[in-house]
Amino acid sequence: MPAYLRAHWGGELPLTLSYWVNGLLLTAGFGAALKLAAELFGPRHPTVIFSWAMAALLATGILALWQNVGIWRSAGRHLSRGGLPFWAWAARAMVLLSLAGTLGFLVRSGLPQLTELGRIAFEGDPLGRYELQVLGNGTELEMLGPVTYGLADDVRKLLDANPGIRTLRMNSDGGRVGQARELRTLIRERHLATLSTTGCHSACTLAFLGGAPRWLAPGARLGFHQYSAPGRTSADMREAYVADRADMVDHGITPEFAAVAFQAPPTDMWFPSVATLRQGGVISGVTRRGQFADEDTPALAAVEERVLRLGALPPPLAMLKQRDTAAYREALTGLRRAGLGARSDEDVALLLQQASSGAAMRHIPTAADAAAIAYTRVLVEQLRILGRQDARLCQRLLSGGMVEDHKAIAAALPRRLLDDENAALRRVVQTSLEQARRPPARAGVQASLGHVLGELRRSQGEDAELLNSPSRPGIDARRTCRVFTEFYDKALVLPSADAGPLLRWLFIERP
Repeated sequence: MPAYLRAHWGGELPLTLSYWVNGLLLTAGFGAALKLAAELFGPRHPTVIFSWAMAALLATGILALWQNVGIWRSAGRHLSRGGLPFWAWAARAMVLLSLAGTLGFLVRSGLPQLTELGRIAFEGDPLGRYELQVLGNGTELEMLGPVTYGLADDVRKLLDANPGIRTLRMNSDGGRVGQARELRTLIRERHLATLSTTGCHSACTLAFLGGAPRWLAPGARLGFHQYSAPGRTSADMREAYVADRADMVDHGITPEFAAVAFQAPPTDMWFPSVATLRQGGVISGVTRRGQFADEDTPALAAVEERVLRLGALPPPLAMLKQRDTAAYREALTGLRRAGLGARSDEDVALLLQQASSGAAMRHIPTAADAAAIAYTRVLVEQLRILGRQDARLCQRLLSGGMVEDHKAIAAALPRRLLDDENAALRRVVQTSLEQARRPPARAGVQASLGHVLGELRRSQGEDAELLNSPSRPGIDARRTCRVFTEFYDKALVLPSADAGPLLRWLFIERP
C-alpha cells in the first residue's frame, strides 16, 4: 500500500486509474464513510463535535492534496505514454476546478461552521442556557430557554430520576436543530405528552411534535420557519426539510400542514392559529384550568425580584399589581416561562414591557369605549411609522414575534410612543377594573364591522382578506401593514358610540 500511495503521488500510475479510481471513486467512498460515521457515532458534546469536524477537515485536505497532485503529475506523463493530449488537459482542468470548488466550500461553508462550533465549544453557546424544573409533584418536567447541546441528556437524567413524569412542558424560542431531534426521539421513547404554556418556536417545535398528546395553553403559540446555520443556505437544508416533513406526516400531522411548515424564511416566523393547528393534527387541544400543574410561588417571587431590579414596573403592570393580583401573577408566570435566567437585562426589560402590554390588552374588551379608542390611536401611529421604516416590523407587531423582533421595533419607534402606549393601557386597566362591563357581542357590532369591511374592500380589493392571516408565510409585509392600518383608521372615524364597542370586540381573545 505505501508503494501504491507513492506511485500515485509521483504520477507513475496510468491517468485512467489516477483520475477515476483514486480521484472520483475514492472521493465518493470517503464522503460516504464520513457521513456514515457521523450518523453512527453522533457526537453530542460541542467539543467532541468540533474535534470531529477538525479531524474530518484535515483528513479531507490531506486526501485532496494527494489526489490532485497525483492526477496532475499523471496527466503530465500521459503524453509520453502515448495518450491523447485532450485527456491530459481535461484531467488538469478538473483538478483546477476541484481546487476552486474546495476553496469555495471552505470560504462559504466550512470556515463559518467551524468558527461557530469553536465558539460554542470553548466560549459557551451564544444562545444561552436552558432551565429544567420538575413540577406537579413529579408528574411534569418544564423546560425553559434555548434548545442547546446537553439538553436531551439532562432531560434523560431527570426522567430516570423521576419516573412519574408524564408531560414535558416546553417554552422556548428555539435553538439547535440536532438537539431538538434528539429530544424528539427521547420524548417518543418515554411516551411523553408535550405542552407549551407560553410558546414553542423554531427548533423547539421539532421536539414538541414528538409528544402524544400535544397540548397548547390559552394564549400560547407555536412558531415555524426554515432552519438557519452559519455557512448553510436554505438549499443546503432541503434534505432536512424533506426528512422532517416525512416525520411529521408519520406522526399524525396532515400533509397539507407539513407542506407549509418550513415556508417562512429564517428571519420570519409563521404562527398558525389554534384552528389551523387543530386541523393540521399538530395539537390535541387547548388546556383547561387545573389540567396541568400551576407555577410555584417561590419561582414567581424570584421573577418579580429580577424585574424589580431593573426599576419601576411599567404603569399598566403596576396598576394590575395593585388592583388585579391574578392578572399580575399571570404576567409573572409568562415572564418565568420565557426563561429569564439566561437573558440580559435589556432582554428582560423588553419581555417585561411585552408582558405588561399583553396583560393590559386583555382588559380592552371590558374597558371604557374612550380608553379602547385612545389605545387604538397609539397603535395606528406605531403601525404607520413601522410601515414607512420596515414593513416587516409592522407585520411582527401585528402577529407577535421573538425578543429580537421587539428589540428592532423598540429601536424604530420614538420613546414618546412607548410612553403613550403605557398611558393608554393604564387607562384601559383602570376603566376595566372601575366598572364591570360585559365584552361586546358580535351582534351588537355587526353593522359597524360590516361598514368598515365594506369600505376596506372598496379601497384595498382582495388585499382586505389579509386581515385573516397577517403572519401566513409568503404574505407581503407592506400590503399587510397597509391593510391593518387602514382598517383601524376606518374604525376610528366612526362615531365614538360605534367605534368604541367595535374596537373592544376586536380585542377579544379568540382561539
